[in-house]
Amino acid sequence: MLVIFDFDGVLVDSEAVGLSVEIDALRRLGCRVDVPSYFEAALGCTDEERIWRDFASAAGISLPSDFAERVRAEIAETFSHGLAVMPGAEELLQRLDSMGIRYCLASGSRPERLKRNLALTGLDRYLGNNIFSGVEVPKGKPAPDLFLLAAERMGARPADCVAVEDSPAGVRGARRAGMRVLGFTGGSHFRLFPQLRQRLVEAGAQGLADRLQDIPDLLQEQGGSGDGAMFSEHQREARGGETL
Repeated sequence: MLVIFDFDGVLVDSEAVGLSVEIDALRRLGCRVDVPSYFEAALGCTDEERIWRDFASAAGISLPSDFAERVRAEIAETFSHGLAVMPGAEELLQRLDSMGIRYCLASGSRPERLKRNLALTGLDRYLGNNIFSGVEVPKGKPAPDLFLLAAERMGARPADCVAVEDSPAGVRGARRAGMRVLGFTGGSHFRLFPQLRQRLVEAGAQGLADRLQDIPDLLQEQGGSGDGAMFSEHQREARGGETL
């Protein structure tokens, strides 16, 4: 079994902070940005510059040539003052190590941002070089390319992979890659956008977990089998009693 983690919103509680910086930057230009609409458009999206252009275009505004550079610098500066590791993240990775379950990272973030934030949080000692960025593939999430790349580089069959995602785009990408998917709902952005929980189910998440600490037990319960029964108890809760 190979577990493929998203980074922002799964291993680190960064989505609400990063997206808030982006929203504030757009609003300073005069864009009217609705928070739920922005979160739904931007979460898990590899091409954030397209999102920014779309919101600016809707307001009849042209983005300054240095907009992307300034926003990324502001996000990096904000994270440098305190990027929160998701509660339970280190416990989760340590347990997976003890269980002999391999894992890696597949994120839409740029490689330099991933490496910087992994070092800031100390999670780099767990992931090593097993990190894959959306810029390495022709199409980012929700396309399956990034997940297939991670599986190939790690020497795993897609059917033997479990993706842990917090965004509908990530869930759809992993399902299109032929992988099983667990939706993680413990990030602070779920309090800002509570509809997101149902969006994960609609996108195809086969279960939901509110705590990272619960994931090893869920994996152990289903023993790495490739059948559709994965996370059945959580899925029944998510779908109001329906089993897979």
